[in-house]
Amino acid sequence: RSSDLPSPSIDGHPGHFDPSVADFTQVAPLPTSRYAHVGDLLEFEVTNMTDAHHPFHQHGFSFQPVELRGPFGSYHYDYNEFVDNVNIPAHHTLVYRIRLADRPRMDGVTPGGAEGRWVFHCHVFHHAAQGMISELVVLPSP
Repeated sequence: RSSDLPSPSIDGHPGHFDPSVADFTQVAPLPTSRYAHVGDLLEFEVTNMTDAHHPFHQHGFSFQPVELRGPFGSYHYDYNEFVDNVNIPAHHTLVYRIRLADRPRMDGVTPGGAEGRWVFHCHVFHHAAQGMISELVVLPSP
């Protein structure tokens, strides 16, 4: 039954997507927002608790998949590939690493570019709009 399936959420909180708000800086951080600093090396786990596949996407930074765990065992990524999307099959957990490094801005000269509010979400748009969306807030180095 559909009522037995978990509702789209992050940590049990539905994400928020309001297309009527043109300026994201006017939207308060979500209860599921993650916070880190420029220069941090992070390791995250994203668990798909549904019966559907979800292509996971992180804005602002490429990430390194480390492991995909599921009901039939684990797959360890034995290469150092950087990706922007990874499909997370039903009832699997993706472990990935991300380094919050400054890099040149679009002009190729100006330093910076890591600080800010970076969305992570299911890349199926209606899944994100239903709640599979949050953000990584990157603060200046302490």
